[in-house]
Amino acid sequence: MKIRTTKTTHYPRTTSKTFEILSDENCNYAVNAKKSGDGLLPGVSLATQTTFPSLPQGVNRAYYSQGNGALYLLTSSAAYRISKGASSYTSIATSLTGNPFFTDMYFNGYAVTVFCNGYSRVIYTGLAQDTATDTKRFYCAAVHCGRFFARDYLDGFKLWWSASHALDWEEGIYGCGYTYLPVEGGAILRLYSYGDRLIAVRERGITVIRAYGDPQNYKVDASANYMTADGIIEDTCAESGGKIIFCTESGIFAFDGSGIDRLASFAAEGLSAPQFAAASGDMYYLVCTISTLGSGRMYCFDLSENYGWPTTLTPRALFEGPDGAYAVSGNVAFKIVQSGQSLQWLSLPVALGGRAAYLKKLRACCDGDVSVSVSSLGVSRTFSGSGEHVVNMAGDEFKFTVTAYGKLRSVQAQAEV
Repeated sequence: MKIRTTKTTHYPRTTSKTFEILSDENCNYAVNAKKSGDGLLPGVSLATQTTFPSLPQGVNRAYYSQGNGALYLLTSSAAYRISKGASSYTSIATSLTGNPFFTDMYFNGYAVTVFCNGYSRVIYTGLAQDTATDTKRFYCAAVHCGRFFARDYLDGFKLWWSASHALDWEEGIYGCGYTYLPVEGGAILRLYSYGDRLIAVRERGITVIRAYGDPQNYKVDASANYMTADGIIEDTCAESGGKIIFCTESGIFAFDGSGIDRLASFAAEGLSAPQFAAASGDMYYLVCTISTLGSGRMYCFDLSENYGWPTTLTPRALFEGPDGAYAVSGNVAFKIVQSGQSLQWLSLPVALGGRAAYLKKLRACCDGDVSVSVSSLGVSRTFSGSGEHVVNMAGDEFKFTVTAYGKLRSVQAQAEV
């Protein structure tokens, strides 16, 4: 006689749990996503309406004069000006020498821009343009305390100051002069008038310079030095939020008048090869290589929030304009606006509950249009719109890709685990 036995199959006990997907620990990377309170906002975009007329082809540097309202443009071989209110550009130099640069100053009651190109000078008042040939050649300059300060072109440690304006190099008791900065900081890269001090950004740090005394006993000396661990990239220097911002090969740094602070680590942010930058208000814009997007991409850093984010934008030049920062793309100068069109957020592989799970539902919360793609075990599904979506997908790990056209507040997954 056979005795029947009863067999009981024990299935793993599961529970239904809800997981917040939109977190830093789950994030692989995000594009144009700015943190904002309880969510993420699209960071920046380029305005569709333009302030300036078409630019010449090949612009790689730009300078806007806050004094006379003209936009100055450089290509690899020529310089141009777009006067305030003009509908086209004007050539101001057909050949460039060394390191041409622009400096604003007041002269004879006018807000003047001086274009230094080798020994040649182009002076524009906003109404008329004059040209001159100077006796000295400079690398960079700034106007401070009514005098023109400039680095000697051949000697990176030699700092000149004029007798009065940018072309007044008469020597004498009331005349021009020069001093040599300490060698420890390296060659001077940029000069800034910073309150009552002149700041020299150098190859390996910052030097604070004092200029004082009566005209017949005028003195200039270095009062403090602040060194960096690695070299400063000169085209990344800009003023923003009352600070001088610059990059080295390892990160973004700020000088606030009393010390140098690191704002961002390139290694942590996936950045490298900084090229050039501009700033406006509390925003600093840097073109560099972004590990997830490639070279020549724009990275944004908000000094007021101490937070940065990458974008897919690839400007050829950046400059501070009359009402904010601008990006040159093709032959157009677009204003960078703080209302981005969209953001993208991509997750790492997420193990819901730390083991195999059955993903039942997704819930997205966004102030605008949103789409969420989820994939696992070679299967991918995409859901559009805020609210709850039925998924019914099994897997050990899940990847989520979110594209949002407004403030993205939450992406939640309900799963049996």
